[in-house]
Amino acid sequence: MPQKNSQRLLQPHIQVIYDAVLEEDGWNGLISHLTNELEFRSGLISMEGLDGSGIIKRYSVGYTDQENQALKEHFHCMDVWTQALREQPTGRAWSSDYLVPMRQLQKTEFYNDFCRNADMSHSTGAFIKTDKQLALKIAFQHRHEQGEIGDKEAYLQNLLPHLSRATELKQTLSDFQCSLNSTMDIIDTFPIAALLLDENANIHYANAFAEKIFAEHSLLACKQQFLIIRGNQQQNIFLTMLQNAVSAVAGNAVTEHGNILFIPGLHPEADLEIQVQPIGASDSMFGMAVRKPLALVFIKEVNSQAPLNQEILQSLFKLSQRETELAILLVQGNTLSEIAFQKHRSLNTLKTQLKSLFSKTSTNSQSQLVARLLSSLAAVKI
Repeated sequence: MPQKNSQRLLQPHIQVIYDAVLEEDGWNGLISHLTNELEFRSGLISMEGLDGSGIIKRYSVGYTDQENQALKEHFHCMDVWTQALREQPTGRAWSSDYLVPMRQLQKTEFYNDFCRNADMSHSTGAFIKTDKQLALKIAFQHRHEQGEIGDKEAYLQNLLPHLSRATELKQTLSDFQCSLNSTMDIIDTFPIAALLLDENANIHYANAFAEKIFAEHSLLACKQQFLIIRGNQQQNIFLTMLQNAVSAVAGNAVTEHGNILFIPGLHPEADLEIQVQPIGASDSMFGMAVRKPLALVFIKEVNSQAPLNQEILQSLFKLSQRETELAILLVQGNTLSEIAFQKHRSLNTLKTQLKSLFSKTSTNSQSQLVARLLSSLAAVKI
């Protein structure tokens, strides 16, 4: 049995954990490998409700089909090990002997009707991740003759940070797959130019508005399926924006700033804004698929003198009627004092609404707020 803090023995198991991120059936292979290597009777990774509502998805090894069925349909709600585990912090391994001592376990229906018949007496496990009412759990069991878990609990604890990180990576990649399946259909509905690009500006997809801009704008071009911004400095800035977006999809930390580039527009009174966003924003849990990360690029004209679409603005940022009115007036160049005088409203009330606008638009100043509103779909002529 590997000893705690033995990096030489840990490394192969850590590698298997990260390999699971890249495999479609990664969780199944991972639990099989760890169960066999660490000489457990059985092991499992399951997604289940924190409220005890049941097993949603489960990968296991060492259980018969009959045992799996019995757990899912009946004994899951009697599982005193999992019930006790819910009371413990996430990301920490616990032994069943700590959670439910053997003397106490032997008095339960779970032990007498399931564990004893399945030759299962000791366990260790942890919640790797929790999300609202769902949790991802890993657990291993010993046969009666194997006795207590011993130092395997500490060994599992050493693996948990890597299991947690692998889960995050898997989630990011699953989000990308889910969003990519629908993105090409969705961006065709945008009233602005929208494209899918990789970190080298290679165009994977472009809607009709993008094709129109390529034909009309002298500084933008599609050359051999690459988006080119004429002017070396602007092209280099754009490539950096793409690389940051792709890094964000891969789970690497990047700055939140620097994802918008302005170039002269088609009309003297307007600029052309190029906005780059990482793709991958759907709701999924502990996904399996892997595809090449891309960036979603929007290109639109912005004009500080053009009126904002009030309905779109309110819906886009979930603003109240008063907040929407204040946002429009700020974009038009009015100060808070001027707005308070014109609308007969308290300056303190306006300041409170301004703080709410900052929060809802993820900005920190009036200048950032105005720029954010002008770069939103609310500023696009539809």
